[in-house]
Amino acid sequence: DGRSIYHGVFRAGDPSALVAEHLRTMAALALAALVGRRDGDEHERGAAAAALRFCHLGHGAGALPHFLAHHAPASEHVSVELDAAVCAAAPAEAANCRVVAGDAREFVARAAAAAADDDDARYDCVFIDIFDGENVCPPAFSSDAFLRDARRALAPGGVLVHNRHIGGKARGRALEAAEAALDRNF
Repeated sequence: DGRSIYHGVFRAGDPSALVAEHLRTMAALALAALVGRRDGDEHERGAAAAALRFCHLGHGAGALPHFLAHHAPASEHVSVELDAAVCAAAPAEAANCRVVAGDAREFVARAAAAAADDDDARYDCVFIDIFDGENVCPPAFSSDAFLRDARRALAPGGVLVHNRHIGGKARGRALEAAEAALDRNF
């Protein structure tokens, strides 16, 4: 329809840094929550942290998965992006990153079903970074059904990091609804 939608900012050729503050915050929250969650000596904890599995709902420019993959080379990253044009413009370039074109809700439902049968199919972290043309996260990503699936797709001690925008009545109502849904489901 001729609109331009902001998908992300990154430093080309340098996955070691995150330019966007919201991505730095998301990475910091996830890593702080995941550090030390596994038993063992320091060497084992370091190896476990490096082998973490991340699911990124919304790929954007791919800065967050590339940053985490750079700093934890043994980690695994899958990004789910609805917009095929975004997938084509910002492909996964690292060996431990892949981009899947598709609906994030359906992907999480399939991941939850797979996790029921296989603990290795679980994710240590699920990032939700999805917005519509009005810069509001669609209500489906705060629904009880979606959040139950997301919880089931997480490994024990796993973490869900949900990027939410604030400011304005619509985003304020969406944030309140999301907080209530998260309280019910986590």
